[in-house]
Amino acid sequence: MTNVLLIGAGLWAAAEGLELIGGISNFSSSVGVAAFAAMAIGIWALWQATGQNTLGRAGVVLLSLGMAQSALMAFRTIGSDAAGRAELLISLPFIAAAATIIAGSLALSYWLISRSPYPLSAGFILLIGAAFNLGVTFVGGLTELQPLSNMALAATFFWLAWLTREGRA
Repeated sequence: MTNVLLIGAGLWAAAEGLELIGGISNFSSSVGVAAFAAMAIGIWALWQATGQNTLGRAGVVLLSLGMAQSALMAFRTIGSDAAGRAELLISLPFIAAAATIIAGSLALSYWLISRSPYPLSAGFILLIGAAFNLGVTFVGGLTELQPLSNMALAATFFWLAWLTREGRA
């Protein structure tokens, strides 16, 4: 499961990089579908580490649901024209997916800061990343920064997966 999270986080960062370079395309959306699907499955690698912590477990569940929603949203952009993609980015399903990922990230970051075996810095990095993601998702004029925000979140999840895989958490 940890390897799936590593792959998902790496693909997520790659998909966002492709979006930064060339905008949303069929290729970047296809990589995004694979990334979000792998993240939805791989995030469960953190379930055991959360122990009985309710917020930690809620974070894993919310992140899994949000990533699955994002995979569906990315799938819907494949074959869409630019107007269709722009419309999708302000749709209720997109906003719900983003809000679910942000809520999951906030819950998981609280667990990381308060009770986890992971470095304290992981929780603060995830908290800052979630707050940044909240701003770029819901504040007009900042949406161009969303790929950067998502790359930071992807890097954080890659790091958490790496620590889990190495047995350092």
